[in-house]
Amino acid sequence: MELLIVLCVITLLATVAVPNFRHVKAYFDVQGNSRQLVSVIAAAKTNAIRQGRFVAVCRRTDYELSQCADRQINSDGDWSIGWLLFVDMDDNQLFNGGDHLIKEGLNTASGCEIFGRGDFLSFNPEGLLRGGGNGTFTVRCDKLEQKLIVNVIGRIRYGGITQVEP
Repeated sequence: MELLIVLCVITLLATVAVPNFRHVKAYFDVQGNSRQLVSVIAAAKTNAIRQGRFVAVCRRTDYELSQCADRQINSDGDWSIGWLLFVDMDDNQLFNGGDHLIKEGLNTASGCEIFGRGDFLSFNPEGLLRGGGNGTFTVRCDKLEQKLIVNVIGRIRYGGITQVEP
């Protein structure tokens, strides 16, 4: 009888805790992906200034190839697969044979999407973002999202984490 009561209490606690756990996990996934993206953008700017060269971050085409998706500035690019950070020796915003790969990354949180600000970010040797104007990234996990606004000097402003309707 006592075992049955203990099992009922555990079941009741589990039914209350599991939905809340999903929300907490999504919150931390949004934060983690946002910080990872901010870190790679800051590394691109720092490397551009330090090396005195154009440095780019582009969205990957797939998980296997180290290849940039395209060179569009104003598209709603899907960065969910990951990114490449490289010294753009030929200044074409695409990773190819003459470029130096600094780092590559993959989206680590399953079920999360990262989109916005086109296919690439490129910093000139002075550390300024090329392509004119601010850009916005959106990181979305489950029903939560956060906007990241990158201005022309490479500063990033975090938006609040908000609930989105399906």
